[in-house]
This record gives sequence, structure tokens and C-alpha cells, in this order.
Amino acid sequence: MQHRVQTGIARWRDVDLMTRLRRGAGESGQTVIMFAVSLVAMLGFMAIVVDVAVIFEERRQLQNAADGAALAAARELPGSPSDALVAARSYLLQNGYDTTDPDVAVAIDASYLGDPEDVEVVVTQQNLQYLFGRVLGLGSTDVSARAVAEIVSAYEDDYAIFAIDESCGAVGVDIHGSLATFNGTVHSNSNVQVGGTDHTFDPSVTYACDFLEGGSGHTYQREQKSTGDRDVPPALDGITYASFAPCDFSFSAPVNLKSRNDIWQDAAKTILMDGTYCFEKTVTLIGDDIVGNVTFAALGSIDISGSDHNLTAYHSSGILFYSESSGPGNVIDLAGAGGAWSGIIYAPNGDVKINGQSNLNFAGSAVAQSVTVAGNGMTINSSNLVNNGNPVVRLIE
Repeated sequence: MQHRVQTGIARWRDVDLMTRLRRGAGESGQTVIMFAVSLVAMLGFMAIVVDVAVIFEERRQLQNAADGAALAAARELPGSPSDALVAARSYLLQNGYDTTDPDVAVAIDASYLGDPEDVEVVVTQQNLQYLFGRVLGLGSTDVSARAVAEIVSAYEDDYAIFAIDESCGAVGVDIHGSLATFNGTVHSNSNVQVGGTDHTFDPSVTYACDFLEGGSGHTYQREQKSTGDRDVPPALDGITYASFAPCDFSFSAPVNLKSRNDIWQDAAKTILMDGTYCFEKTVTLIGDDIVGNVTFAALGSIDISGSDHNLTAYHSSGILFYSESSGPGNVIDLAGAGGAWSGIIYAPNGDVKINGQSNLNFAGSAVAQSVTVAGNGMTINSSNLVNNGNPVVRLIE
């Protein structure tokens, strides 16, 4: 009896061993199959990762080429759109993209959205072959890059108004009233605010912070643009009160010029002596029909008002009115009806206000921390304040 039991136990052990071996063999086979499937999936994923990396690198190089081509083209604007196309294609060729290659598609718009200072470049590398993706049935793909650039210096050739203050909490240029015409760029290193009615701007309004428009009926030759901060025009670089010495007429105390007899060519006190007038304090000139080839330079404020003035700049700098004061208030305050002023109004540390009426014509530029223009029917025809050198271009998209 005991022998049978032991024999049965031995047979059970043998059967259990065979069962476990067969079961183990089945599990191992499943593991091998699962590993093989996982390996294929992992290799496929790695192939996709490699191809994506190749495509990403190609797009990076393509974007760099598009950026450079747009900047090269912008340097030829707005004067020569045809040269802009040549410059863009030349840059692309130098950077490995032959625009005659059927697999390289190039589209260049040298007047993007109708703006002659903007250029768009789109470059597409067609039929870029997958390296490993072909195992998964992927053949090729197209990769594109786009860039838009503008020439900034085109806006800097002629300033009607230039506001220096760089605080975005300030209104650098404040225009209200009606029917003012600005033939020249209006620029602020802070904000531009346009109110009133029926103002005309040709060619542009540019700003660093924001453009705030109110009123109605305004006309803009070009779209308003944010061009960032700009330096004071180089023609005014380094000018101070001392720059006007030696002065033809000097005043150490506040003065009302109408009260003086020694500076007038006529008894009616309407024709000023030619020359540079220097004021260590403030100066006031109130009257009508005043004529003069003069420059007023003051450490204090300048206050001019009256009708039908005809004043032209005497000093070699082209400056008509200069104040070195920082205020408070408007350090140059001009009010005129009719007549003509010719020259630069410059207040590097303070604010300027121009109140023009009845078709006052100002041929020049107003440059100050802030500039306010009010009144009815005045015109500002800008003066060229920029030494044209290498053009300034930048990417905007």
C-alpha cells in the first residue's frame, strides 16, 4: 500500500512538471512575440523621431534663410522693388536655396499688403524625403518658412513732429483741433493721440507704445505703425544753448521784445533785425505782421503769438526756436493765425505747443519731449533731419 502511494506521488510530480514545462514554453513564446511587436513599434517610433528631427532642422534653416532674404530685400525699399527681388533671391542662393531648383518654391511680395516699405518672403522646400518613414509608407513632405520685414529708415527721412519722451504713460504727440495737415512723419517715443476732425497725415504716423485715435474724418497715407524708440535726429545731436554763441543779441533778464527799441528795423516794430537772439531767462513776443530772419535760443521759455508772422531761421543749424528749459508747462508756446514760420522748433528737455489758425504754414520740424498741435487749418511741411546712412530694417512677422 505504501509503495502504491509513493508511486502515485512520483507520477503526479512528473505530470505536474511536464504541465509546467509546456505552460512555460507557451508563456515564453508569447513573450517573444510581444517583444518582437514592441521592437517593431519602438523602431517605427524612433524612425519617426529621427525624421521629425530632420524636418525640424530643415525648417529652422529655411526660416533663417527666409528672415535674411526678407531683410536683404527690405534694404532696397521703397525705391526699387525689382532690386528687392534680386537681393532676396541672391541671399537664398548664398544660403543653399537655389530659386531655379524645381523643388524650391519662392514667393516674394515687395509691397506687402500694399505698403511699399514692407516685403514678404515665403520659401518652400518641396519633396523633402523621409529617411526612415518610408518603412511606414511615408514618402516625402513640403516644408515652408515665411518672413516679413520693413525698412524703418523710410519713415525717418522727414519729420514733421518728433516726441522724445519714452514713457508709455505719457502722450508724446497730442493732436486736436481740425483740418491740420502733416506733410512728414509724425513720431512719438511714447504714445500718439489724434483727436479733433479732418486731419491729414502723409506719409505716416509711428510710435513706440500706442496709437490712440478719436474724433473723425482723419486721412492717413499709410497705416500707423509701432516702430519702437528712436534716437533724436542726428542733425540735432549735441546742440545746446552754448551752440548758438556768439549771439547777435543777448538778454540776461526776462524780456518782452515789443518793449525794446534796439532790435527793430522799423518804427512800427514789425521787422526784426537779422541775427541770433539769446535769452538767459524767458522771452515773449506778441504782435501782428512780424517779419524776421532770426533764431531765438533761450534757457527759459519762449512765448510767441500774433497773426501773419513771417519768421525764418537765421542760425546755421536751421533752428528757429530753441529752449533748454524743462518747464513746468510748455517751454515753447506758439500761437499764430496765418503767416509762415520756417525752421526747426527744438526743446530737448521740455514740451512744445503749436496753436495754428487760418492756414498758418510751418515749414520745419517740431522736436521736443512732447508736442501738442491745436487750432484750425494749419499745415506742417517737414524738414529733413536725418543723415541718410545705411538703412535700418527689421523683421515684423
